[in-house]
Amino acid sequence: MPQFFLPPSALSHRPVIIRGADARHIADVLRLQVGDWLLLCDGEGRRYEAVIEAIRPLKVQCTIRREVPLPRLTLDITLAAAVIRPERYEWLIEKAFELGCRRLVPLVTERSVKKYLPKDPVAKLERWRAIALSAAKQSGLPWTPQVTEILALAEILNDAQGHLYYCWEGLALAKGSPQRGAGGARWRRPPVEAGSTERCGSLFRACWEPAEGGGRGFPPPEVCEPRRGAPSPGPATLLLIGPEGGFTSTEHDAIMAYRPTLLPLGPLILRTETAALTAITLIQRQFGYFS
Repeated sequence: MPQFFLPPSALSHRPVIIRGADARHIADVLRLQVGDWLLLCDGEGRRYEAVIEAIRPLKVQCTIRREVPLPRLTLDITLAAAVIRPERYEWLIEKAFELGCRRLVPLVTERSVKKYLPKDPVAKLERWRAIALSAAKQSGLPWTPQVTEILALAEILNDAQGHLYYCWEGLALAKGSPQRGAGGARWRRPPVEAGSTERCGSLFRACWEPAEGGGRGFPPPEVCEPRRGAPSPGPATLLLIGPEGGFTSTEHDAIMAYRPTLLPLGPLILRTETAALTAITLIQRQFGYFS
């Protein structure tokens, strides 16, 4: 059943009137007729089943029959994904919202390719939001999708809310890596309070302890072990996905200072858009989205 977004004030009127581009889409693209059904959403989590009563040019009149229960969406996921090649980033946006992402933050990093950053940020943001809205309509997302302006990593971390997940490519290379990295840096397990029962299935946490002069390396396999217990990230979840060149060591250290949960995505190195969608799917599965 096709879904359309209307402001709550429009849904409070009887009959409900759909105008403009959505009305044209109903009549000319979907070719719906009087008596056909629609889903109408207020963008704030409430959805209604409605029947078409009349169709005119740029105006569709509907009558609400009942409120529809919300789909099971337990997490409020914000995806902060580095901006990549335009056509691939648009595909990422579409699929992320189809998978239940609530908002997307375009991320610029030290290794972002400058030619991929929009020359007209206002026009590009408008296009990204249109793609997100189309995906929300298609998938039945019960809230208006949000796409923010482009932000730097520091801005995202400073405003981070909820549980932070970090997809770091170093986890894919952890097996067989040395205990110490360049410059004598080493990995250690984070301290765990006595009696802690934390667990996160296939999710892992580790923290970086640099030696003097810095250094970089990968955690040994024994560090990458499940935590005990069952975490509750709460409704707010922030997922960080870097560019295809990865985050720099400075960015990596800044992220690790927030003690994120490291999310392994398998033994292979994935493209940014593939990593983003895989990570969303893993997190959603962990907390019952596919149950």
